[in-house]
Order: sequence, then C-alpha cells, then structure tokens
Amino acid sequence: MKPKITFLLFCILILAAFLRFYKLSEYMQFGGDEGWGYLVARDAIVSHTLLVFGPPTSLGWFHLGPLPYYILTFSLLVGRFNPLSFAFTTAALDSICVFLMYEIGRKLINTKTGLTASLFYASSPFMVFHSRIPLYVNLVPFFSSLFYLFWFFIIRENKNKEKAERYFLFACFVFGILIQFHITPILLLPVFTITLINKVSLKTAGKGIICFFIPLIPYLYSEWITGFDMTKRIILWFPYRILSSVGLFTNKNIITPERLYVARSIYTNSLANSVFPAISFFAILIIIFSVYFLYTRFKRKYSLSVIGSIFLATLGIFIHGQPAEHYFLYVIPLIILCVSIFLSRIKLGYMVLFILILSNTLYYFAFGLRSGIPLTEKRKVVEKIIEESEGSSYKIVPSGDIINLPHYYDAYKYLGFYLGKEATDKGEISFKVYERIMPDFMLEFSKKIYRFDHMTLVKY
Repeated sequence: MKPKITFLLFCILILAAFLRFYKLSEYMQFGGDEGWGYLVARDAIVSHTLLVFGPPTSLGWFHLGPLPYYILTFSLLVGRFNPLSFAFTTAALDSICVFLMYEIGRKLINTKTGLTASLFYASSPFMVFHSRIPLYVNLVPFFSSLFYLFWFFIIRENKNKEKAERYFLFACFVFGILIQFHITPILLLPVFTITLINKVSLKTAGKGIICFFIPLIPYLYSEWITGFDMTKRIILWFPYRILSSVGLFTNKNIITPERLYVARSIYTNSLANSVFPAISFFAILIIIFSVYFLYTRFKRKYSLSVIGSIFLATLGIFIHGQPAEHYFLYVIPLIILCVSIFLSRIKLGYMVLFILILSNTLYYFAFGLRSGIPLTEKRKVVEKIIEESEGSSYKIVPSGDIINLPHYYDAYKYLGFYLGKEATDKGEISFKVYERIMPDFMLEFSKKIYRFDHMTLVKY
C-alpha cells in the first residue's frame, strides 16, 4: 500500500472512530432490549453458566445461536459490568468495517473505489447511529462485510483455485457466525451458491459445510438434546411464511396494500438514512442510478452477486410486510458499495461525494447524536430511585401505557445492579418511570414527583 493511500485510509478510520465514539458515554441509547441482554449475560457470569441458546427472535419459539451472548459476556467481564462496555465493542467493530469496505472496493474495482466506499461507510448516519447502540444485531454489519470480503475474493480469484477454495472455507465459517446475530442474512445463500457453482469442488463444498457448522456447535448441541425441534420448525416455517403471504394456510400474513405501504416506508427511509437522509428522494435516486450503473457497466459475477443479494433482501422485506429497521443492516454495506462504485466512475462524482459526506456528518450531529433518551439521564433516574428508597428494597411499576412489554424496564434494572442496588419484583417501595415529561394532572395526587430533562419519576 502506497504511503499516500495509507495516510488517506488512516484519516478515514479516524473519522469513523470519532463519529462512533464521540460522547458515547453521554448519548448512548440504552433501552429495554439492551438491558435484557445485559441481564442475561450478567446472570450467566454470576452463575458460571455456559449459554447454549442465543437471543429470542420475533417468532418467539426460535432462538439465535449463543455467540452474541458470548461476545456480550466477554465485553462485560472486560469492562467490569460497565454499561458502556458492549457499546465500545459495537463501535470498535463497526469502525473496522471501514477497512473491510476499502478492501472490498479495492479488490472489486480499484483503490479509488475502495477509498470512496470506506469514506461513505465511515460517515453513513444509519451505520453510525446503529454502531453506538449496544445491541447484538448491530454487529451484523461487521460480520456481513467480512463475509462479503471473502465472497468477492473467491469470485475475483481466477488463477489460483486453491486460494479461492481457502477463501470459500473462510466465507462459510463467517456465515456460520453471521446468522447467529440475525436470521435475515440467510437470504444471501441462494446467490452465494449460484455464483460459486464453478468455483469450488464438491469436496471443498463439503468442507465448507463443516466450517459453517463449527461456530454453531453450542447451538447444535442444544438442538441435539431437544431433538432438533427448532431446526425442524424453522425449515417448515420458511415455505409457510412465503406461501401465507399470498393467502395460503392463513390470512394473517397476506400481503395487503397497507403492509406494502409500511414496508416501503421503512425500506426507503432506511436506504435514505444510509446514503443521504437530508433529502430522501435524492438518496433513493442515487441508489437506483448506482444499481443500474453497476448492472450495465460491470456485467460480471460480482456485480450480479451484489444486485442479486440486494434484490432478494428487498423481496424478503416486502414479503415480511412489517420489517424492523435492523433487518437492513446486512445489506447496507452492499448499497454503500454500489453508490461508491457509481460515484468513483462518473464525472463530478467526487464533488457529489464531498457534499454527501459533509451533509451526512452535519445531519448526524444535528439530529442523530441526541436521538432518544441518553444513558446519562437514565442513570440519574436510577440514582434518584436508589437515593429515595432509603435502604429499603424497591420495584419499578409499569406505567399504564406499557402493555405486554415485560422487558421494557430492564435497562433500569441493570443500571440498578451496576450502581449497587437492583430493583426486585417484591420491592417495598414502588416507582413509576415515564420516558417523557408528564403534566401534573395526569399523575397521582400526593405522590413525590421528580422531573428530568426528558423523563418523569413518581415515588409511591
């Protein structure tokens, strides 16, 4: 690598780290899902238990692999249970993605494309925002980018078949890690298989399957004990979910104009936030032009791999009908790659890139940095609860609008544990926490009320 390129890449890494770590201790979001995961990892550490099941999915009966909990547990041990510890892990690994994006762009096209992709990824408000939230799904971009790197290395390796097969084994191993953080990357499998039909032998494919299952050994062990119950159900669920979207078996998953509208809104917003959130229409236009440019100018296997993966991800999202924002995390690096190839190959592309990077950075500091209730304020609330409990045990009572959300207050429970006094279900003193400013007439009379910047605390 030339000294000039090394310097530029170093500057981009500095920018990425700055955006991801800037005032992280003050503005980090710490919600119920994050607190729930922290408590599971804490309990595993305290009880010296090896977890064999990972986080539950929205299906309820299906759990991911345990690797997310292992990484979270390791982060808490190193950070001495500090709530910031896992946020530093997600932010650090997402910063490394900048280098991975450079390598992908350089390998596929050239060094300019690699630098463009790394710079675009470093300043993407969508990626920066998610990298600062200590939730296991926010490690998906790191492992998906690593998977893409090995995948595209295989495609471009035309001379050395032995080297290509080695990359294939690495890709299979990483994919076995990736799907433990979210199930949606399974949609990459058809395109991955098709593009490698003539690249690897059957013997190597068998080795790849073994490499894929190695990271899943704890999960497979737990499944073996239960008779592979979840595996059987998830294999049947995929065709059921697809067929039910057109009205077979049940009407609850059928595709309706309303579901398509919701999916389209979430889809376009997520794509726009990854490229240019200030003007969504302009962002979507750039993405469309970029995909078309990649298809018409680079009719090669890697361009078909990128476009095919984006297409299947899009199809899966619209079939689902009600996707969460984090469903897009694995495909955003491919979107950024497409846009980077487009901008690095057209006239005035770098001028447009400069405007996008500057606008995205300013937009993030204006709107993204202080999004949600920060960790510091929630910590002040818990400190006040501990102070007001005056040595007695306490519990946090759900407010009237919190229904069927059993883990909503787990962030406060974990903060109580970290500060030395955790809430219990049978506490002597009760507190209600409202994550908004409540007017007096909506609160119970003759109760102690404490107000914070964005929150209200009521003592019973």
